Amino acid sequence: MITDKKRQHYVPQFYLKNFSTAKKNNNYIIYCYDRINNKIYPNNVKNIAQEEYFNETEELSIENGLDKHEHTSSILINELIKTQEYQILNDFVVKSYLSSYMLRQIIRTKNIRNQIEDYFQSMIDEEIEIPEEVKKYDIKNAKEEAKFGHIALTYKEFYDKLSYFVMKKWILIKNQTDINFWTSDNPVAIYNKDGQRFLDKMDTHIFLPLTPKLCLCLIEPTSYINFKKPIKNNTIDAILNNMFEAAEYKMNLEEEVNCINNLQYKFSTRHVFSQNHNDLSELIK
Repeated sequence: MITDKKRQHYVPQFYLKNFSTAKKNNNYIIYCYDRINNKIYPNNVKNIAQEEYFNETEELSIENGLDKHEHTSSILINELIKTQEYQILNDFVVKSYLSSYMLRQIIRTKNIRNQIEDYFQSMIDEEIEIPEEVKKYDIKNAKEEAKFGHIALTYKEFYDKLSYFVMKKWILIKNQTDINFWTSDNPVAIYNKDGQRFLDKMDTHIFLPLTPKLCLCLIEPTSYINFKKPIKNNTIDAILNNMFEAAEYKMNLEEEVNCINNLQYKFSTRHVFSQNHNDLSELIK
């Protein structure tokens, strides 16, 4: 049965607040670029990246489970932001929680929902038989079928993919330039040379901006150019530990920040977010 949590965010409020301006009267204001209307405007984080009953159908609900998971994730992310100590990213439990958070974020976004809706609509248009596991719930249209399929996917898929995150090399990027990191309604950006959003490619980079000045980066350990720091003993275990050890990267080049921001724009469904209007002005066409 659907709960009373009518407005449900597919990008958590705790995350968006880290890109907002100063809190005023319990309101957190963030600047939004709307790709469809080609406009920049301020908005309350309560009113963005959300939809009524986004995470629920009459048969399936993940909202309460997401609340519990996001509470723990928010504590870990906010602690990382507060201390800026990358060493916490060597903790397997911390990496597991944050990996799960990022993977859930990929799966539950509006973009994935839209892709599933298009898939079901094409099945209806071409009169292809709807799968029995969906049909049995007597769902009447592509939108509802997509919601059901999306929620079921969220349950099923992320455990299979979790190791792709945990086994990466984790890097805390510290933005030391005068420009800010952006985020978006699809904030976990996946990059590889082929331009495909695949997690299992060897050259895949995963970026999650945390604040205007901090960003998580997950990469294949063997592709990290600076991982070969001196090792006291050259045993296999020592070499492997060094490869997978978390690191920090002080980003001094605006071109690098722009590359990460461009990924946020590229993978956004409709909205790009930042802390101030000027950050987004270059997107106006």
